[in-house]
Amino acid sequence: AVVSTQSGHYGRDNKFGYSAVFMGTSASNGFGQPLASSGSCMDKFVVQPLMECSKQCEYKGDDSSSWMPIAPINATSQPLSDVLPRNVRTFDPKDEEDTKFKISQYLSRCIVCYSPYMWMTVHSFSASIPDCPMSKPSDPVQWEAHPIWTGYTIYTIAVKGGATGQSLTAPSSCLRHYTPVVTAQCQAGREASCNFFSSNDYSYFLRNKDEEIDKIGHMGDPVTGRKQEMYLSRCRVCMIKITKYTEGITSWNYNYKA
Repeated sequence: AVVSTQSGHYGRDNKFGYSAVFMGTSASNGFGQPLASSGSCMDKFVVQPLMECSKQCEYKGDDSSSWMPIAPINATSQPLSDVLPRNVRTFDPKDEEDTKFKISQYLSRCIVCYSPYMWMTVHSFSASIPDCPMSKPSDPVQWEAHPIWTGYTIYTIAVKGGATGQSLTAPSSCLRHYTPVVTAQCQAGREASCNFFSSNDYSYFLRNKDEEIDKIGHMGDPVTGRKQEMYLSRCRVCMIKITKYTEGITSWNYNYKA
């Protein structure tokens, strides 16, 4: 479903789209968009939206794009194969629009919003969800902190040819729903296709420092009930409303530790 704007924020008119993560080139390199950037919300889903220009512009036809797929409500109890297509989806040149629809229904939706208030993301580096920071009576700046959502701390999304880092201060570093599959890789060309389980794509989450890891290998065990999410750091996105500001302040630093 298309997401809605959070309370106290405003959606830009008709700026709904699909979450774009990375655009790769035929030279095996590329560039990514942090998910907190409005540029990551593409109006339309296109397998390859890039045009390569030097002395002249050329459509290579063998470039790639990576998009954020939808996530299961419970990544441990619900197999990803029940949510995402296991087989590579190839575009039918006779009915490309129908193929786009069949693929786009598995892609994460987005909306661009603007806010008169600051946003802050805090991370616990543990399994505990951190609280929003509150100002102290002695602070020269007073504010109210309102929680927006909670999630799991994601640091980097890596694809073939590069990676897209998420600033830990940005809301994009707090992934609302955990899923080990964070990209759907689409390849342009004569046989354009999208792969939701590419072996070239990885996601990197911050680890829960309190959870002991006594082995090298796969985390989580459906037999014992130990979920993958238990090994990840939790986070919270907060909206900050300044309520009082002392005149005459030229500089002020606030350090918060969860």
